[in-house]
Amino acid sequence: DKSAEHANRESAKSIKSSEKIEELLSNPDKIFFKEKKYTKLDLAKYYEEIAPILLPHLKDRPQNLNRHPNGYNGMNFYQKDIEFELPDFVETIDVKRPEPKEDKNKSGLDKEITYIMCQNVETLIFMANLGCIEINPWLSRKGSLDKPDFMIFDIDPAGVKFPIVVDVAKALYELLESIGISS
Repeated sequence: DKSAEHANRESAKSIKSSEKIEELLSNPDKIFFKEKKYTKLDLAKYYEEIAPILLPHLKDRPQNLNRHPNGYNGMNFYQKDIEFELPDFVETIDVKRPEPKEDKNKSGLDKEITYIMCQNVETLIFMANLGCIEINPWLSRKGSLDKPDFMIFDIDPAGVKFPIVVDVAKALYELLESIGISS
């Protein structure tokens, strides 16, 4: 679909200046990766650089924010429900909490959860500002939240040497291809 492709390119347009990126960041010199001395600004510039490739995969997907406010090696926390004021360029989606399997303690279950959706480069930079070093989109998109359109295979268990992970990835690729699933 050419119009969807054009919309993806438009939403991924580069900010094109460090000054513009820095305007979207608080404390741009904060170290996020101690070993390499990479800062929040470095992360934001990287996100801006890869936005044309990354944004089509994030568009229309609620984000589970894995925030590392003190960098990658610091404490992290997950944030789903956004209860603070957002810039105008950040789009959100309200999702009703799922009903519990048991009727215990239904207090607050009718509440909707507000998720950020990363629809543009500015939101990607905003997420970097929040310390979202790792990006965790839903596997489904707005309009069909109960119907995932891709899946993830986590094949990097702790303690396994990387060549083994590569072998497993290749075998998984071949298996999926053999049953007609592109990967």
